[in-house]
Amino acid sequence: MLPLMQTRQIKIETEVVGLAKSLKHCNERINSVNKNISELNENLPMIVSQQISQIIDDKSEEEKREANIIIFGIPESEEGDSRIKDTKFIQGLCRDSLGIDNIAIDEITRLGAKPKKGSGKFRLTRLIVKDNTSRNNLFCNAYKLKDTKIGAHKKIGNDNRNELNISQDVSDHQSISDDKKFTSEDKRKSLRVLFSNVDTMSNKRSEFESYLSIEKQHIIGLCEIYPKNSMDKSIASMLNLPDYEKYIPDKMGDRGVVIYIHKSLTAFKVDILSESGFNESVWCEVKLEGTDKLLLGCIYRSPSSVPSNNKKLNDLICQACNLKSSHYLIMGDFNFPEIKWVDNEVSSGINTDPFKFYECMQNNFLFQHICTPTRFCTGQNANLLDLVFTNEENMIAKDSIQTDSPVGKSDHCMINFDFCCYLNNENTSGDRFSYFRGNYELFNESLNNIDWDVLLSNKNVDEMWKSFSSVMSENIIDRFIPKKKTDRKFISPPLWMDRATKSAIVKKRKSWKKYKYSRSNLSYAKYVKDRNECTNAVRNAKLIFEQKVALESKINVKSFWNYVNSKLKTRSGIGTLEKPDGTLASSTADKVEVLNQFFTSVFTHTDDLKDYDTNSESNNFLDDINICQEDVLKKLYKLKIDKSAGPDGLHPKVLYEVRHAIFYPLFKIDLSKRVKFQMIGKTP
Repeated sequence: MLPLMQTRQIKIETEVVGLAKSLKHCNERINSVNKNISELNENLPMIVSQQISQIIDDKSEEEKREANIIIFGIPESEEGDSRIKDTKFIQGLCRDSLGIDNIAIDEITRLGAKPKKGSGKFRLTRLIVKDNTSRNNLFCNAYKLKDTKIGAHKKIGNDNRNELNISQDVSDHQSISDDKKFTSEDKRKSLRVLFSNVDTMSNKRSEFESYLSIEKQHIIGLCEIYPKNSMDKSIASMLNLPDYEKYIPDKMGDRGVVIYIHKSLTAFKVDILSESGFNESVWCEVKLEGTDKLLLGCIYRSPSSVPSNNKKLNDLICQACNLKSSHYLIMGDFNFPEIKWVDNEVSSGINTDPFKFYECMQNNFLFQHICTPTRFCTGQNANLLDLVFTNEENMIAKDSIQTDSPVGKSDHCMINFDFCCYLNNENTSGDRFSYFRGNYELFNESLNNIDWDVLLSNKNVDEMWKSFSSVMSENIIDRFIPKKKTDRKFISPPLWMDRATKSAIVKKRKSWKKYKYSRSNLSYAKYVKDRNECTNAVRNAKLIFEQKVALESKINVKSFWNYVNSKLKTRSGIGTLEKPDGTLASSTADKVEVLNQFFTSVFTHTDDLKDYDTNSESNNFLDDINICQEDVLKKLYKLKIDKSAGPDGLHPKVLYEVRHAIFYPLFKIDLSKRVKFQMIGKTP
């Protein structure tokens, strides 16, 4: 009995000592909190005062800039007082082109350093117009410059630097920096690149497509695309993204890697690096300007990788660097937390795999650009595992590197950055007519004023149709149908994506940034809540849209097939072809020429084919066709305005809206066509 009591006594004494230590720790925390509160109470008035003064200063500065009007492109006189000449020039421009007689200019100043004589460059001109009426008149009448060589804008854009552009609410510092950037002769551009470890792509595809519709990317690298311990790699056929070419390894690894390259870039797979024995990698070559080429690699190294596989990885890096490309971009999840890239140190020994990998990168003169942790897991320290290497330090600007929230429940950040290079990409942007916003009332008035009998007289069918189409397209459509700028360089938002889904994605990204910097349990709980809400919003939006499409499938067939085609796992397309001389055909015209030469080379030429006489007369032809003007008008009534324009470029919406003004000239063209066919003895 006594030993049992002694054991219980020792246990109670131990618990008492532990409680005493806990109590002491709590008292220390309470004292620390009280100290922080007292310091905050002392500094609170000063902090509040500084914040208020900052807000007041920002507000006053904003009110001052409201009166600013920045103009660039005004010729600068080399002699005399430039202010007087600039004032006269602007007043004459407003009077002659904009119809403003008396514009109240309070101050006029040239910004920046004066360019060299004969360079053809002009400094920015800042006007201070405090009179709201004069300023509003200036911007309201700026549209009158659209038909001249002078352009007018409220923001400084990428227009000709010798054109006049108007920008409102721009500070002096912004104006000077924008002018330097705008007038630069440098053609250097950048590729927007994304890399992440997605930890299974199949259940995160919808959210990932939503993210791409917000963040426009040229190149995407992903790893761990397959589920863990899964032998079924058929998911590879489900990884296609619209407007992107997909590149995966020939030999599937355990988790898998993939590279997406936008179709505006010319790229092809590098097969020689796939024979190195390291399966978790894929390599592509992107054509840049001139003879420059970008060697692009995406790599995944498992944390349980054996030394022999690590040696294959190092050999693969050395083999890639020996290809002598002008640009290198290698990104991946390498799982080497022992390497401190910021301090250029390795915590493990010299003969370890992390040190050998670090030495391999140093020997190949590759620069590592990611400096912040990329993997955040609850209960563990944040680690830098995802790395990006280039062969030059300035190929990636430090301020362009951003770590965004993970996809779904992945614990790896998404890394976005700009890769600087000289591009030779295809420009797929342009202006398109907005047919459903046209001014068809004025359109009809203009057509009614045309004397079709005079315009179409003494002409054959082809000449009559050419005159009609030129009047419609060149002279009238450009005047009464507005244009909208389109850019099809990047992926379009999913058909089911709505405003609430986009807001949920943005909210999740904000919560992630707060958690990344605070690392508190409260911020993590908030992030988990917003992450789950984002996932539910994506699923609900997709479900609601699919139900709507199913219910309206009988009425709106076009919408149904549009959504069905968007779900296709494969899309037909012709990749880069090799010409007989060994060069690559990347443009559409070159591909057509290569295919045409090949098909003509395999044709079977025979001499026993009889020539068919197309000029032989036939007794079987139609003598008379009764078509009146009302028949033409009925056909115009039945046009489907939601269809696309044909080869003639005349949209059905335009023909339908002006049907009462064009049915007569169309009838005359059809009548002339029937007469022609009857004369040669053929049916129309």
